[in-house]
Amino acid sequence: MSENQGQEQRAFWAVLLAMAVLLLWSVMFPAPERQRSVPVEREGTPSQEIVGLQEASRDESSRDRAMPETTRAPAAPDRLVPEDAGSLLGVISGSGPRLKLSGEEPGAGRETVRLENEELSLEIDGQGARLVEARLRRFEEEPGEPVQLIPEGGPGALGSVLVLQGQEISLDRFNFRLAQQDETAGGRRIVWELPLEEVILRKAFIVPREGNLIQVEHEIVEDRVGISAWGLSWAGGLRVTEGPKAGGQRGPYFQGAVLAEGEVQRKNPKDAWKEPLEYPGHAYFVTSQNKYFLAAIVPREEGQGPAKLWRVTPAGTEDHTMGAEILAERSPGGLGATRVVYDVYIGPQDYAGIKALGLGIENAMDLGMKWVRPLSRTVLAFLIWLHRFIPNYGFVIVLFAAAVNLVFFPLTFKSTKSMRDMAALKPQLDALKQKYKNDQQKMSEATMKLYKEAGVNPLGGCLPILLQMPIFFALYAVLFRTIELRQEPFILWIRDLSQPDVIFHLPFAIPFIGTGVAALPIIMGVTSFLQSKMTMADPNQKAMVYLMPVMMTVIFFSFPSGLVLYWLTSNLFTISTKLFMKAPPTPAPAS
Repeated sequence: MSENQGQEQRAFWAVLLAMAVLLLWSVMFPAPERQRSVPVEREGTPSQEIVGLQEASRDESSRDRAMPETTRAPAAPDRLVPEDAGSLLGVISGSGPRLKLSGEEPGAGRETVRLENEELSLEIDGQGARLVEARLRRFEEEPGEPVQLIPEGGPGALGSVLVLQGQEISLDRFNFRLAQQDETAGGRRIVWELPLEEVILRKAFIVPREGNLIQVEHEIVEDRVGISAWGLSWAGGLRVTEGPKAGGQRGPYFQGAVLAEGEVQRKNPKDAWKEPLEYPGHAYFVTSQNKYFLAAIVPREEGQGPAKLWRVTPAGTEDHTMGAEILAERSPGGLGATRVVYDVYIGPQDYAGIKALGLGIENAMDLGMKWVRPLSRTVLAFLIWLHRFIPNYGFVIVLFAAAVNLVFFPLTFKSTKSMRDMAALKPQLDALKQKYKNDQQKMSEATMKLYKEAGVNPLGGCLPILLQMPIFFALYAVLFRTIELRQEPFILWIRDLSQPDVIFHLPFAIPFIGTGVAALPIIMGVTSFLQSKMTMADPNQKAMVYLMPVMMTVIFFSFPSGLVLYWLTSNLFTISTKLFMKAPPTPAPAS
């Protein structure tokens, strides 16, 4: 084999390795579907605030004040219940037992209630006794605008569903009556009731004075038709809360999760593209998630039954979010659980905070592949700990990158020395190629012997990078999913470490990049070029000196700026190491 052929093979394998890296990233972090949030106007008059859990409500005297009057919203333009006088089965089939409203006529108006505490602002619509608004008061979507999780104009969240004669029926279009509202030790309690001729359903929302965990009490007071299953549904999914920049990220923006069949299963809209995903056994929780926020329904033991996840496309948008529901089963004769209590979490993907609830829903958070998750949790805990002393997460990431490189410094030092020694062996290697050009096996044996005598590891240059890749994957998962880095600035133009640091937009899209041009990936690419050039020992590998930095720059354009900052810091550390090692290489042994 000629020298040029050998160099061509090495170049070929280097390009193939780079392409494999690209393929690996595209598989592990696929490009998301286009995320775009388009506001949709809702019909009817907005509900008014009637109940508040402000700090003043903690005062005993304020608790004794008279409750403000309930607001009654005008009837919707269309009939809230079909013309067949409230037949539940008629809603979907036109047949079945006649379950009629025993009180006021359908569509005669409905009541709405707003509940607030320090973290949550919830609006409950009497039509379906479901959430139509869930705002997180500590997090802003736009300046001065709290994050709103529920898509407008959709089916909302925490609606009731019944299963009769094998058919699932949503109660979202039936008007519940506001039966009771009072202050309890657990917080504000609002009770709704749906009195039908054959079924009476009672539903209570309990919102504590603080925290993101509420309770929903679901009770069948009377059942003359044999309900076989019933439960709660987060039917409308979640909204896009991060603006158009989120579309530049890799990885699914929306997910749903269920703890069933002995494991937590995370699904995205592509998984449910053709049909809903059903889990017929006992499920312990279901969730609907976007990039940074999570809604989870966790029934207590008697309510652990079949669950379902499905794709939802909110009206007026091109987003595909995830709906979720979980049911409690009953026997055909209507026997079984008649009262189920649900813990419902509505809030940020704060791993430590969610874990402290003791419900297990922290496992629904996507912190990377199974083998990466323990490392992701460790990296997250370390970053949070550093942030206690360093208030800027950008400097925390820089310090973290420096710490990782210091840990790997002995290996990096050894691999750099090995690469320099390999460069010094080039004359002997060329002589071996000429000597054994017709005997590949002997040439390989002689080459390995030469490496051994010189104490050189031909793969040593790749080892530090390979060992750091799990940390890189873990940091990616932490930056992409956890709330801690959301909207956290660094310096100058880097205003959000969880997003690409886009400095301007092009009037056209570039493949693999899009329209946004970020600065940090370009700076990182320059340092990668300098690092490659300092490492190159063979002039025939000159093309790779240019190719790899370009490829890395393209890949990093869509990554969070915090991740690019980590890699940039690592590059600068490596360059400093190479400058430190400018001493002459170890003399090669005589052949």
